[in-house]
Order: sequence, then C-alpha cells, then structure tokens
Amino acid sequence: MFDYYGKIPFCLSEMTDIAVTMAIKSKIDLIILNAIALLFYLFVFYQLRIPFGESFMFSTPDAKSYWRVAQWLEVGLESSSVSMRPFLYPLIISVASYFGGFIYLWVIQFVFWILSINLLYRTLQKNTQNVILIWIGVGILITNIT
Repeated sequence: MFDYYGKIPFCLSEMTDIAVTMAIKSKIDLIILNAIALLFYLFVFYQLRIPFGESFMFSTPDAKSYWRVAQWLEVGLESSSVSMRPFLYPLIISVASYFGGFIYLWVIQFVFWILSINLLYRTLQKNTQNVILIWIGVGILITNIT
C-alpha cells in the first residue's frame, strides 16, 4: 500500500483525473459508434433504391404476419397469425400507426436499433474491457449479418 517513501501511491486527485479521462474517452467512443451506425444505416438505405412506404415496411411474410396481428388488436380482424405471434410488437405497430403511420414506426425501430447498439457496446465494455471484442460484437449487430 505504501511506497518506499511511505506515501500512498495514488492520491485522490490522480484517481479523479483518471476517472474523468475515462468518462470523456467513453463519450467520444459512443459518439464515434453512433456516427458509424448512422452512416452505415444511411448507406444501406440509399443502396436499396426502392420506394419507401408502407408496402416497404411490410413487404416480407414475417412483417405481414405482425401487421395482421396488429389489425386483430385494432379492429378484431381474424388472422391465423394471432396464435403464433406475441402481442407486444403488434401493439407497438398499432400505436405507431395510430399516431403517425409507418413513418412513426420506422422512427421507433431506428431508435430501438441505436439503443440496442449502445446497450451492447456498454455491456461488452463493462464485461470484457477488450476493444477488439467490443467492436466485433457491435459490428455484427450494426451489419446484421444474421
């Protein structure tokens, strides 16, 4: 605990300086991470070159299934999808379509995507403290290689 001269090796001000430096670096890393995610998202969106609309949002069979469950929640429209889909995401679809249509839903999905990336970054940062593993994990989520 004490060095050769009988002093405590780290004083409180040095520890505070280290903590402040780490906090600033972490904020800068998050800004860079979100900028990369946004640029990647815009790049992919631009490369799609298809009209953006409600037909785009619900173009896959999976998305149509969730849309049918949302319709069942709203107006009671019967669908076979009701028995195999959870109700939370269709509820989000219903609320979004009520307040702002598919654009509101798109914004909600984008915000959830960004929040997921940030949550994964913080989790990996806290548990691994390995920059390479953090960026590999976040890169997999950003590129959605699944």
